[in-house]
Amino acid sequence: ASAVRAAGGTVRTGVRVAGIRTAGGRTQGITLASGREIDAPVVISSGDPRATIVDLLEAVPSGGGDFVQRWRSKDGGEGYESKVDAVITERPRPRALKDEHLAALGVDDPLHATMVVMPSMAGLKGAADAAAHGRIARRPPFLSNVPSVLDPSVAPAPGEHVFSLEVLFTPYSLDGGWSTSREPERWLEAFASLVQPGFLEGVQRWRLVGPADYERDFSMPRGHAPSFPGGPLAALLGRDRELTRYRTPVPGLFLTGAGTFPGAGVSGAPGRNAAQVVLGDLA
Repeated sequence: ASAVRAAGGTVRTGVRVAGIRTAGGRTQGITLASGREIDAPVVISSGDPRATIVDLLEAVPSGGGDFVQRWRSKDGGEGYESKVDAVITERPRPRALKDEHLAALGVDDPLHATMVVMPSMAGLKGAADAAAHGRIARRPPFLSNVPSVLDPSVAPAPGEHVFSLEVLFTPYSLDGGWSTSREPERWLEAFASLVQPGFLEGVQRWRLVGPADYERDFSMPRGHAPSFPGGPLAALLGRDRELTRYRTPVPGLFLTGAGTFPGAGVSGAPGRNAAQVVLGDLA
């Protein structure tokens, strides 16, 4: 933010973009939910590519109809993940990790900020299949996060840690609904069975952040978190060029963010790539 301001830019939060305006065949700016219009010859969206193209483009310039129609036919997806946020007093240590393993690695403390707990490949496919039918796998993939290990300043109190358990393949349209579901407790119990005793008893308080929360708080339609679906080969060949080259058929409109190459988890890379494309076009 400070870099943007130092370059003469303005950072604005707490407002929602309602539309991307075009005229004369190219981008003209954006319309806010308040009705205010902001003129800009370049608009870069780091949000959901489908929502950007299908929902926000107020008028499709000549030659962009096929592009928009192609995105209309894509499934927007729903509910990729949920998580449990908690305050804990017992740091999780995998039961299967023995002292001799640590000695061989030359480390005293096995805990890092993030721990990935994955089933077999068959289990991973089963979790995806279950989500497609409104269910959650018995052993879904987990990402266990204890950020206060790296940054003690975020710990709520001495002896406590902040903890989140991300659970992948959790559908927005869950069988039986989310309001009465016992899934969050089941996830904590399943994770506790993989770590040393005492973890579950050390959970002081927790909350669920489900697909509906992602939709409301982060503008992810139906809780869907888009991530670039291709790989290096797709990028090399330029498939879905707006996702791998960041430039759309609408002059002045660019895409970036986790929905573009190289995808989620490679923080900053899509933005840097898109910035280079935009600067090249402006030059």
